[in-house]
Amino acid sequence: MQVGTPPQNLEILPDTGSGDFTIESDLLAAALRGTGPIYSPGSSSTSRQLPGYTYSECYGSGYCDTGIVYTDVVTLGGLLVSGVPIQVVNNASAKGGDQTGNVGLSFGTPQAANPRGPSGFLWSIRSALDSGVFTVAFDDSTNTGEFEFGYVDPSKFTGALAYAPLDVSPSSGGEWITEFSGFIVNNTFLIYSWPVILDTGTGGSGVPRLLADYYFSQVPGSTWNSAWNQYQYPCSESLPDLTIGIGPITKFTLPGNGLAAYPLDGTNCLSKLGVSNSAPYFFSQNLMEELFVVFDFDNAQIGFGQKPKSGSSPGTGITPGASAPANAGSVRQSPVF
Repeated sequence: MQVGTPPQNLEILPDTGSGDFTIESDLLAAALRGTGPIYSPGSSSTSRQLPGYTYSECYGSGYCDTGIVYTDVVTLGGLLVSGVPIQVVNNASAKGGDQTGNVGLSFGTPQAANPRGPSGFLWSIRSALDSGVFTVAFDDSTNTGEFEFGYVDPSKFTGALAYAPLDVSPSSGGEWITEFSGFIVNNTFLIYSWPVILDTGTGGSGVPRLLADYYFSQVPGSTWNSAWNQYQYPCSESLPDLTIGIGPITKFTLPGNGLAAYPLDGTNCLSKLGVSNSAPYFFSQNLMEELFVVFDFDNAQIGFGQKPKSGSSPGTGITPGASAPANAGSVRQSPVF
């Protein structure tokens, strides 16, 4: 992503779990700056400070930052958008990391700005897109991914997309929250509603304990590991597919050979199915890697597509120690982070 005029190359985490576009700047003391590139509003001829606007945010890790709000030009791939609100860090509780910041991709307004009012990133760029949609395709084999804005690329998935409506109530805070209707175990669909947040800014996912109990009942030798708050299983065992329901008939499938995570010791392995102790649950990067995901903010829905098979199978275990909406628009803009 590039910000400013002339463009400044920044390392930005696209985060569907946040509504705030926050980046480190040279207004921050040198001792608190991370190792990634930083934004210099004074070096951009198109930066404009919004008088009276400040922001403050804290994370679960205990890290907090504060700052002021600017607007500037943002470039994503071939897409250039002017006047995008940006929260610019000028103070922090600890040294930053290796990224410049986060761009919040929730469909609500920024939560940290005071007073409320600046548009969220998605609505700031909406007029420049053919359609109010973006898609996510992570690749777990290369630890990379693509975010494409303005259209749905039919070559990235097979079959029909399975759509789930968003929770657009005020209590959702503009997050990408939907509800799954159940799951399939031993060829039987179990009705069980569970709300989930789709969060590209978090690595690990958290599913209900009930789902994990039923799922791992199919895996011989699996046992509960309280230290990791999830099941462990013999690395020699293959994991079954996990099919999740959306509504009464629609569903998508997470392939079992993509749910294995890593060896725990010389015998047992962990999966990508971490367990959360309470709702809402989290469907994050490690599970999205197995799917093509459509975030449709025009129609307040999320689509799930099966990825085309690569032609090679990851194998049976882990070796220890070792159709789019009608208004999706034409394929004209395809900015990729």
